[in-house]
Amino acid sequence: RPHSARGDFPQNIPNDITDKSPSTPHPHLVSKVTGRANLHLVLKHFPYLTVEQVSKQWENFRRFDKNNDFKLDLPELYEAVGGHGKVTVNEIREAMREVDRDQSNNIDFYEYLKISEMIFKNQGDSAIFKSGLLHHNGSASSEACVLQ
Repeated sequence: RPHSARGDFPQNIPNDITDKSPSTPHPHLVSKVTGRANLHLVLKHFPYLTVEQVSKQWENFRRFDKNNDFKLDLPELYEAVGGHGKVTVNEIREAMREVDRDQSNNIDFYEYLKISEMIFKNQGDSAIFKSGLLHHNGSASSEACVLQ
């Protein structure tokens, strides 16, 4: 199967993940002016996280954001998670549909933290969340979503 220059993401799979569920607004945790996560706002919406955990999550998010647009698209998430053979593109697409609250076809930092939260709390309806594939050594983690 053909591959793109972005790791092992198959070129023949569309990036579109939109379903027909209504859009749900959520806070924008990253300043478009400074390009930094708003720590105060992050901790307001994710009070269980420590400053160190937020820093680690932000570092991981930025590492996977190859085009520096402060969003992760399907190929970027596939490279971060699925590119390791643990999950399929369709499983990632299914999980994205579940957490892409603003229906942007991308995962912003808020949605990224929600994914981590869902993994940590064993929540979510998609196969990726139910399978436990993103858990390692008893903690909720993956290359893409690290909660310590």
